[in-house]
Amino acid sequence: MAGLCLVLIVGLAWLTIYFKDIYNPQNLFGDTKPPSVDEPSDYDTLLSQADLDFLKNRVNILLLGIDSDNTRANSNDLFRTDTVMLCTINFDTKKVDIISIPRDSYVVLASGGKNKINAAFPFGGGLKGNGFQSTMATVQKLAGGIPIDYYVAVDMNGLYTVVEGIGGADVNVEAEYVHCTFDKAHNNCGTQHELGVQHLDGYHFLSYVRQRKGSSDVARAGRQQRAIVDVVKQLKKSNMLTQVTTLYNTFVNDVYTNLDIRQLAALAVFAMDLDMENGVATHTVPGDFLNLKSGSTNISYWGINQTAWKQMVKEIFGVDIKVDMSMDVSNIKSELQQSQQALLSLISSANGEIESANSTMSSLGEYMTAEEKSRLSGAIASCSNAVDGEIESDIRSALSDLRSIHSAVKTAAQNRKASATPTPRPTTTPSADPSPTPGQPTPTPSAQPTPVPSTAPTPSATPETVQGE
Repeated sequence: MAGLCLVLIVGLAWLTIYFKDIYNPQNLFGDTKPPSVDEPSDYDTLLSQADLDFLKNRVNILLLGIDSDNTRANSNDLFRTDTVMLCTINFDTKKVDIISIPRDSYVVLASGGKNKINAAFPFGGGLKGNGFQSTMATVQKLAGGIPIDYYVAVDMNGLYTVVEGIGGADVNVEAEYVHCTFDKAHNNCGTQHELGVQHLDGYHFLSYVRQRKGSSDVARAGRQQRAIVDVVKQLKKSNMLTQVTTLYNTFVNDVYTNLDIRQLAALAVFAMDLDMENGVATHTVPGDFLNLKSGSTNISYWGINQTAWKQMVKEIFGVDIKVDMSMDVSNIKSELQQSQQALLSLISSANGEIESANSTMSSLGEYMTAEEKSRLSGAIASCSNAVDGEIESDIRSALSDLRSIHSAVKTAAQNRKASATPTPRPTTTPSADPSPTPGQPTPTPSAQPTPVPSTAPTPSATPETVQGE
């Protein structure tokens, strides 16, 4: 979004620079001789300075808005490209098509691997590396090989400078918002704008086009496109061209481009005749929201509808491109659904094994050694943690370990039980003279009765009586 504004602003800036040089001949010719009445018009002079070959047929320019701040500036300039737009200019039809590519678009990077499209810039080395080339190559890959040779990137501060320099911008605010500006030092947090046309200064304009609260990155891209068109319309219809030179000199350090001066002048020639009402069409790469897991974290992406994207490219560029249907949002969602079902099945198996292992611990624990109990308990805990993390590879690994350990320990315990040899337990041999329990009386040995010798009965001394006849 910022890139679109500034590529036109830069072009217009060069236009006014040339006009200023014409109005001040010493800038071009080194003297102060008055211009001849036969001298060509300003437009003709600009045209003579422009690269006319550049104006043939079509040119594709990648527009990038770099979300820089002091923190990122101190981290090797690995900024993010929060705005990615492909601007294609057809010089024959005098039409401009602006295609917003949501920064969260799930794509195959030119360097390899799948990621958000805004990862192409830091992965390519950012400002100090090949960040721009990496991003252009990634977008070109997405567009089926359509050549993208030019880029214009701006720091968000540059957009703020433009809007402030023109005294603010009248923007049709499409959504109520309460949002902090990028510079909290200005205490603009909590500022709310109602629906309808509002006059926004640089801070509030930047806040409006950047905020996503209550909406999405895709909705924000649409707002950015329309807001920037509003600004360009104001620049064209107002008498602000004399200010653009000053603006350009102010934000030139926030602009990065591989367009040369003559190419920028050519764009200015084209911009002067561009019908902003009927000559500019905006688009957004079609797709749907997509959530993918990275470890235990859910990451939101913009999944691309490859069939609809192919049709859009056909309508804009007039060519058929080959798309990667494995990257189609519908196919990805279908694969995710199958993967989710497989994950749920795996979790069910893991929970079943955990339950079985716990049952074994309860029923056969007395036949297990301490080492066996420790191994099985650890395997149960590891499998439970893997289930909680819901990472398929972790669950499979932990479940495999648990099954192996559970089987070995259970078999050993069952064998001991079958042979009626529970795990040996430490035993204590009673001492010959056990010490009495503290607090209890010492037992006294019971006395044995003294044996008493038995006495035989005394025979009777009475004589027998003899009875006579």
